[in-house]
Amino acid sequence: MTDFRRVEFRLPFALPSLNVSLRQHWAERSKDQKMLHAEILAAFGPRYWPRPPFENARVTVTRISARTLDIDNLVASSKGLCDLFKPRTESNPLGMGFMVDDTPSRCTLVAQQEIGHPAETRVVIEELIYIPPVWPRRKPRRYPPKAASKAAIRIGRKLGRP
Repeated sequence: MTDFRRVEFRLPFALPSLNVSLRQHWAERSKDQKMLHAEILAAFGPRYWPRPPFENARVTVTRISARTLDIDNLVASSKGLCDLFKPRTESNPLGMGFMVDDTPSRCTLVAQQEIGHPAETRVVIEELIYIPPVWPRRKPRRYPPKAASKAAIRIGRKLGRP
């Protein structure tokens, strides 16, 4: 039986909603992302970092606060957090390398919320062996080749093609 790897930690605040994030200046949003990175490092502590990164992962984010969000705001509030879990690149200098990528084929995001006090965010990242496709894939249709139009035949004759 395969032993699955798991990373779990808590942040001492609720993630800001999309409405709050979109109304911020870009420099303020960047500063908040750096603070979120520092909070993850402090919450995670000097424990084992997943090496190599998870190929396929399930990220469960539970937001605990006094009020609930709309479901679309709840999912969108987790975007900055999931971006930090990817590897460090030139476009993502704060990447921590918990998982290879956050595309739907490699990552499943489960966003939950609870009413409670004090506000906090619980994060669980679990390694998965396989992630089922998001939508069923169909074979591409192969249509018979179209007959050349009369205009294409005339142009071909002018160019010296049969």
